[in-house]
Amino acid sequence: MPGTPYANQIYIDITHPEYECVEFMLAKGIHVLAYRSLVFLGAVELAAAMGDTTFSSLTELVEKTHADCVQQVVIAWLLARGCSVVLKSSSKPHIISNSKAYDLIEAIDVRSIKEFSKDSNNDIVTMCGGADEYANVFRSHNSI
Repeated sequence: MPGTPYANQIYIDITHPEYECVEFMLAKGIHVLAYRSLVFLGAVELAAAMGDTTFSSLTELVEKTHADCVQQVVIAWLLARGCSVVLKSSSKPHIISNSKAYDLIEAIDVRSIKEFSKDSNNDIVTMCGGADEYANVFRSHNSI
């Protein structure tokens, strides 16, 4: 298709899963680059410490997959969905930890994460910055 980009970088994380946008791009042969995928995990963990159970399944997935941390589960979840994940780290231990996510891909049930993050209008999403405006423009332009 003329004019179709090879890749599109969008903001995707556990509070902004962008399911429809990712499915649309993959169906069009557009490679998805996920950025800022780990940035709000601290807010999610803080909300959990305050009693929010919206993302309690993340802890269960860490235990079920024997991951070292939640970050590995989120990275593996994105990889299992066909996304490349843009990560920034200057710390050798973080780089090693992030690379271990590849070992978890087969253990990740994408649907189980989709089930607890399907409500994109919840308070944690609002707290973590609402929606990605670029994804909203892409979505409206392509009738997603």
